[in-house]
Amino acid sequence: MALYADLAFQDSVKEQLFRCKLNLLERKCSTGVEKLKALIAEHLQNGIPVADILEKTKSLLTLRKALLTHNGYSKYSRDILRLFPEEEDDLTPLCF
Repeated sequence: MALYADLAFQDSVKEQLFRCKLNLLERKCSTGVEKLKALIAEHLQNGIPVADILEKTKSLLTLRKALLTHNGYSKYSRDILRLFPEEEDDLTPLCF
């Protein structure tokens, strides 16, 4: 019985460690996304052509799948893409 309790405790510790690492990763990602969102907004306000920024942003979000969830683009991805002024530039080109 003691062996089972030890194994259960080890599994519990491993699960807690995994959750801590996942939470840390989520915080790092959300911080990075906020920086990316601010940078894109700044470039758009400074008059850099939208097409250039849009292509680079789509490339980052699709090829690296940096902000994807199992069922499509995450809230962070949609927030970034909604910075672009044209409706057709929002999410349509990114949906598969």
